[in-house]
Amino acid sequence: MGYNGTMKMNYIRFGNGPRTMLILPGLSVRPVCPLAESIAAAYGIFSKDFTVYLFDRREDVPEDYSLEQMAEDTVTKIRELGLKDIYLYGVSQGGMIAQIIALKHPELIRKLALASTCSFVEEGTVNEWAEASRKHDLDGLLKGFVSKVYGAAYYEQYKDAVYAAYGDLSEEEMDRFAVLASAVNGFDIRKEANRITVPVFMTGSRDDNVIPIASMEESVRLLGAESFFFEGYSHAVYDEAEELKSKVYAFFMK
Repeated sequence: MGYNGTMKMNYIRFGNGPRTMLILPGLSVRPVCPLAESIAAAYGIFSKDFTVYLFDRREDVPEDYSLEQMAEDTVTKIRELGLKDIYLYGVSQGGMIAQIIALKHPELIRKLALASTCSFVEEGTVNEWAEASRKHDLDGLLKGFVSKVYGAAYYEQYKDAVYAAYGDLSEEEMDRFAVLASAVNGFDIRKEANRITVPVFMTGSRDDNVIPIASMEESVRLLGAESFFFEGYSHAVYDEAEELKSKVYAFFMK
C-alpha cells in the first residue's frame, strides 16, 4: 500500500491485481487519505483482482471550485500516474465527478460504478452543511452532516466519537468544506447523460436522507445503467452495507 502527496492531491494505493480501479470518495469534513489502512481493509474484496487507487480532493482548494475543475484535476492526476482502462467508482459527490470524467474523457474509463449519487442536484441538505461551515458553526455542521449521511440514530449513538474525531476542526478546514459542498449546486448533466457510453452500475439506498431516490432512479434511466437499491440505510449505505461492495465488484468483474 502506498501513500503519496505530489501535485497537492493526495492518494492511496493498495492491492496488486492486473486491473486498475479508482475510487472517488464523497464529501468529507477532512481528507480521507490518512485513513489509508482502514480504507484498504474495507475494500479488501478488490485487492486480488485490482490495483486500487483513491484520490482525495486537492489540498489547495480555490475559493470558487467547481465539479468540472475537480474532474479536470482528477484527470491530471490520472495522467500523471499513467492510469488507463480504469474501473471508476464514484461515491456521492465523487460520483458526480466520475460522470463528468466519463463524459469528457471516455477513453480513460472501462466501467463506471456510482453509489449514492445522481446526474442532477436540486438545492437542499448540502446547502445547509455549506452554510454551517461558512458560519464556523461546528455543532451545526457535525450534527447536520452526520445525522443526514448516517441517520439521526447513528449520530445519537456515536456523537461522542464524532466530536472526538472532529471536535478540533479548524475554521480553515470548515472554509474548505464549505467550498467543496457548494460545488454541487447547479450540477446537471441530464441533457448529456446519454453520451456516457461505458457500462454503468448505480446503487444506493431508497431511504437516502441526502439524495432522493426519485433522483437516483431518474439517473439510472438517463444513464441506461444497471442498478440495485438497498432499503433501511441512509446516504452512507456505501459504508454500512457490505453487500454493496460485493455488487460493485461483481459488476466490474463480469
